[in-house]
Amino acid sequence: MKTAVLALALSVAAVPAFAQGTTTGQIPQMMEIEQDDIMVPGLAMRVDEVEDITVVDAAGNTIGEVDEVLGNADGQPVAVVVEAGGFLGIGEKDVIVDINRLRKNGDSVVLDMSKAEVENLPAWAD
Repeated sequence: MKTAVLALALSVAAVPAFAQGTTTGQIPQMMEIEQDDIMVPGLAMRVDEVEDITVVDAAGNTIGEVDEVLGNADGQPVAVVVEAGGFLGIGEKDVIVDINRLRKNGDSVVLDMSKAEVENLPAWAD
């Protein structure tokens, strides 16, 4: 029972931005979108175009890159996993970012958060 309570508490902490956006207070289940041709709302790009794109802050400083696109139970894109921090792949942290916080800018996407804020987001566990 303690393990179930701990698991629930950790899952609630993992995606606070999504909890704020729901009327029921429940966090939606998310999973990686495998179908590459699904359009990602707000970015006017397909899933395969979003994956591996560079993520920058408003000043153009590199934060990381998109590792995968996450969808809700209906398969609609709602978030991305950003590989942030680290150096040469060491110390990187995969974090969940709400898709509404991104906007396309040339060959990258701009995130309305600083690198420090992103590195403090909860980790995504594949």
